[in-house]
Amino acid sequence: PLLTGDFHLGHVSTENYFLFVESAFEEPPEEASAVETSSDASSAEASVQDAPTATETPSGEGKAGRIFPDDTLPFGVLQHLDVNIEITADEIATHHVMYYAAKAQITLEDGVLNVDPFRASVGQGAFLAKLQLDASREPAEMSVDVNLDNGTTRRFGGTYSLDVDLDGTGNSIAEIMAGLDGQFIVDVRDLELEKSAMTQFGRSLSDS
Repeated sequence: PLLTGDFHLGHVSTENYFLFVESAFEEPPEEASAVETSSDASSAEASVQDAPTATETPSGEGKAGRIFPDDTLPFGVLQHLDVNIEITADEIATHHVMYYAAKAQITLEDGVLNVDPFRASVGQGAFLAKLQLDASREPAEMSVDVNLDNGTTRRFGGTYSLDVDLDGTGNSIAEIMAGLDGQFIVDVRDLELEKSAMTQFGRSLSDS
């Protein structure tokens, strides 16, 4: 089957989603000791042995704290549908950035998904992105190309520019992120950052 169409959206907000993702970077609060003081030493010892360690999930696989899930993505679905659609939006609001006059051309053919291009204005800057996901291969291959000149944020003021050119392979988000290759260049001017989110992002990426 082939899906074609033109879709126009007014105001789109993804703020709640990005707030959820951002919360994953927060350090967990220190938990009280799992074992309370007791005169029964054998009871305390049993409680310690039964408690899961900080690096283990209930299944014992040691995945706690990872940002990117390693569940296999349903790439097979992409091989059973062809798509050729154009999506436009007046505004797309994220937690940090507001995109104006956004336009995306999306095609899917024989398991190869292309978003080429995605254009928008970001304050006084221009945003251009391209993405290709080839699900016809094993493992799947992904490439991302993003360019932003003199963009502005909603929270930190100043301007910034991006130049991103990344390639990755894998059948899960964790595999793709762990195997990324390319460049990520950021030019920041007069921004006031509340915390170093990129440091924690990099640490989580290395743990994937």
